Amino acid sequence: MELDDEGSTRDESPSSMRPVVHFTPQGGWLNDPNGLVYADGVYHLFYQHNPYDVCWGPMHWGHATSTNLIEWTHHPIALAPDPLGMIFSGSAVTDEHDTAGFGAGAIVAAFTYRLGDRETQALASSTNGGSTFAKFDGNPVLVGPDGEQDFRDPKVIRFGGARGHWVMLLAVRSQVWIYTSHDLRTWVPTDTVGSACADLGVWETPELFELVADDGTAHWVLTIGTSHGAPAGGSGVRALLGRFDGRRFTHDGDEFWVDHGSDFYAPQSWNGAPDDRRIWIGWMSNWLFAADAVETSWRGQMSVPRELSLQSAGTTYRLKQTPVPELAGTWSEAYIESLVALDPERAHEPDLNGEALDVIVEGIDIGASIEIACRRGDAVVIVRVDRPASRLTVSAHGSGGPDLGGSSGRATSADITGAADEERLRIILDTASVEVFSGTTTISNLLVNSDEPWWIAIRTDHDATSLGRLEIHRLRNIHRGGTADEEGAFSA
Repeated sequence: MELDDEGSTRDESPSSMRPVVHFTPQGGWLNDPNGLVYADGVYHLFYQHNPYDVCWGPMHWGHATSTNLIEWTHHPIALAPDPLGMIFSGSAVTDEHDTAGFGAGAIVAAFTYRLGDRETQALASSTNGGSTFAKFDGNPVLVGPDGEQDFRDPKVIRFGGARGHWVMLLAVRSQVWIYTSHDLRTWVPTDTVGSACADLGVWETPELFELVADDGTAHWVLTIGTSHGAPAGGSGVRALLGRFDGRRFTHDGDEFWVDHGSDFYAPQSWNGAPDDRRIWIGWMSNWLFAADAVETSWRGQMSVPRELSLQSAGTTYRLKQTPVPELAGTWSEAYIESLVALDPERAHEPDLNGEALDVIVEGIDIGASIEIACRRGDAVVIVRVDRPASRLTVSAHGSGGPDLGGSSGRATSADITGAADEERLRIILDTASVEVFSGTTTISNLLVNSDEPWWIAIRTDHDATSLGRLEIHRLRNIHRGGTADEEGAFSA
């Protein structure tokens, strides 16, 4: 691993087995997505980054940009530690009306300084489209109570449009504290949320947004990262639904895990995404074993970006996550078959393989159970849909290497919710991960890195089972064949 002139590591390994379509750092360590903002036609992705090693260490904000959410250009480090501390997680907004005095249209990042056990909130601004940031001379802008060690991860949103105000959510122990401001500099506390999920350890990376459900009702979604208690063990993401008036969040009772796999954490959505799209991305890891991931000159990857919607099921609501349509831009060779008859005595084996595949199954019989075996070498990931029981199970076998949650033989299961989509299944397979979507149920697991091609075989344990449609798309490698420019950018 080599450190470039801008303080960012470059990957010199000829066989690093990078994911084909998932974002990774050029070198060093990556964890939480930070500062997601859309400005002037560009999606900005900042992230927790140690440029000097492949383990957690002195946190910086790495930076990349994209116009399509899939192909990313790497940029020099945006924020680096200074005498006030390391740069922990946070968010970014576009200050269109210059409320903070940094300039109209400035991108303003709100982040946590960590110095010893002390955590404070601070600002940095960019007036050149995110190319460089200047830290605010008045930092820190928010200091927690004396002795408070868990006081971090500011998520800032705009409430009420041009005539409204700024809202900041902070993770504090097992609570979310809510503040408001008119200038991003002076913050007033307005609410504390903490009655739910109190047994799930320290909270992190709060997120808050409004969605209109498929029945036309509007709901606010508050998500939190929890340090333990997730469905597959370790860290995970819990969602609370309710009402928000710009100052206070009222939890209405709906509460659920957003992902039932072992590897989806600290998701953040893009502020200012066009056409009112709500898109987020998460870190694909788990604090139980993040340091045990395969070590190359880089470590850590993001999930595929996911578009969010809210689906009703009687009086309850669940978050639906769908890979962004832009992912189809990486489709190359395809296998497409309609009215697929499955024989319980013999597997159906489509003649298409690849390092990364996008598998779409539609029209699964209501009374049927199917297993999709995704093989590469001696390893196999089995995705089972049991429609009579409305159950989705993902397990991996023979992958070797360290115990990476669901990747070493331990099955991950969840009830399939969102009845309208139970007959549809989507599987994103890459060199180091599998993400499975069915209805409003999602299971995301890391796998041991491999560049061997995936092969698909479909089985059923029911007679006269059929699929309405099967699509398998080989995914184009967004890195291969590219060259690094003078700023460390990488283009396919």
